[in-house]
Amino acid sequence: MESSPSKTSPGRRRDSSGPDFIQIAADPACLCLMLAVAVFWLYSPAIRFGFTRYDDLNYFAQNPQVQAGLGWDGMLWAFRSVVVSNWHPLTMLSLMLDATMAGTLDPSVPHFTNILLHAINSVLLFLLLQYLTGAKWRSLFAAGLFALHPLNVESVVWIAERKNVLSTCFWLLTIFAYARYVQGVTGDQPSPSFGTAGACQVTGQEKAIRPPLMSHAPRHPSLFYWLALLFFALGLMSKPMLVTLPFGLLLLDDWPWGRWRMTSAREWRVRLPGLAWEKAPFFILSGLSCAVTLLVQQQGAATRFMGGFPMGGRIENVLVSYLRYLGKTCWPVNLAVLYPHPSHWPPLTVAGAATLILAASFAVIGPGKKCRCLYTGWFWFLGTLIPVIGLIQVGGQSMADRYAYVPLIGIFILASWGVFQILQGLKFPRMAMFAAAGIILVASACQSRKQLNYWQNDETLFRHALAITKNNVVAHIMLGGTLADAGKLDEAIKNYREALAIIPNDTLAANVRCNLGNVLERVGQPAEAEKEYREALRIDPDFFLAHYNLGILFGRLGRREEAIEQFTIAMRLKPELPEPRQKLQVLGANPH
Repeated sequence: MESSPSKTSPGRRRDSSGPDFIQIAADPACLCLMLAVAVFWLYSPAIRFGFTRYDDLNYFAQNPQVQAGLGWDGMLWAFRSVVVSNWHPLTMLSLMLDATMAGTLDPSVPHFTNILLHAINSVLLFLLLQYLTGAKWRSLFAAGLFALHPLNVESVVWIAERKNVLSTCFWLLTIFAYARYVQGVTGDQPSPSFGTAGACQVTGQEKAIRPPLMSHAPRHPSLFYWLALLFFALGLMSKPMLVTLPFGLLLLDDWPWGRWRMTSAREWRVRLPGLAWEKAPFFILSGLSCAVTLLVQQQGAATRFMGGFPMGGRIENVLVSYLRYLGKTCWPVNLAVLYPHPSHWPPLTVAGAATLILAASFAVIGPGKKCRCLYTGWFWFLGTLIPVIGLIQVGGQSMADRYAYVPLIGIFILASWGVFQILQGLKFPRMAMFAAAGIILVASACQSRKQLNYWQNDETLFRHALAITKNNVVAHIMLGGTLADAGKLDEAIKNYREALAIIPNDTLAANVRCNLGNVLERVGQPAEAEKEYREALRIDPDFFLAHYNLGILFGRLGRREEAIEQFTIAMRLKPELPEPRQKLQVLGANPH
């Protein structure tokens, strides 16, 4: 039986030989491909970039266990060891796999893997949001922002941030599996009937197209629950920042799942504890991860408690940093690899930040019954930043672009659903909204490509950081080392001295003085080099590197007895290292 010809408007001819091009382009599979292609187009120059001396060497280039490749011994090492004050065995295993695939010390393979993971995350986010809400175009816009936003450049192009892109992949898979579990226990169909979105419901022109697997509730929802728990555990072993995910699930229970919709106090008393109890295994895993993370970071001297930045200064920085993240999300310029912690912010700045955050929080709670997406998006942003916002200070930064990788999803939900509802209420033309969304995505991609160029080598990266920040001691140190390696010794000395002017007596200063001493030796200033080594020992009398470098300097100057003394102390401090013992043998001393 032949089908009757479809009706078309006058003046428009329909090609019956195949499906309409627009329909094909709007198919979710085609949109996923477009997202992945956009990510690889944007980040393809990074495949040719090298390693950065800021953690890439510790994680990959100069890590003998990683360079040995993936094997049984390497797997045991990954689960037993702490790398750069973090325990993330899955991240290290993924880097070992890169080393195995590369065969040589090749940065292109780990760069490619990071880009691939970011593309997967972008596609997963699109599919997840579409599955949860049924809003295909809004889901695409949110995923496009995630794929192309300049704040995410650091997470993708920095090899050491493998933990970020890998853990986010497990984060999204956890929510996907949990959504299937929720669909199974509630018996709901996927959105728009799956849960409720209030005023954020799907329009008639924006119905989701889903594969058959997603069109019905699963027969065994408990399998998806355990699968979600497994993905969550894997994510925590990639990066502990996932500890806030159980709270994120509670937010999703409200929107888009609509499980908070209770009509009586009795229903609240019965159902709400059940929703919380349902997350209990996730909270237990989060607690264990927090305990392990605090332990290893304290042992690695990465965590600063009361002895570092005072609690008042940290709270000030929390409030201001939330506002700075929002500002850089809306206007992503002057992005740096590290933003130094100022210790204290001006009172007016802190008060203004606190006022704006409280006002925004009350604003999203106000219309919450009609547009719960505002509530979920805003508190997703606030909550997922808590582990890295600085209440427990790790390192010397006030904030970091990489920390916004997951929290930005909440802001993108606000932009895609909340702003859409506002514009729709104002009768804004639909095609104008599409055009505005396209302009925003193109502008994001252009700014991301500009930011990407700063990462092509250490010199451009750290010169840029110094150009847009103040008192950036880490950037001075990293740039000094880069310039020293390039033979630009005078500039290296200048940067090391500028770093010491910021932290003259800090523990880090001892290491800086040793580096400075090395460069001073190379420019023929042994007396100045000796002075720097002795200053390092004044700060830390048991600093191995300073004793060892002094021994080398004295040996070159023919001061044999002093050299023997320094090498003997160095051997006592680190008896497992062969170098001091070998130097003593060369000097004819008896190492014992």
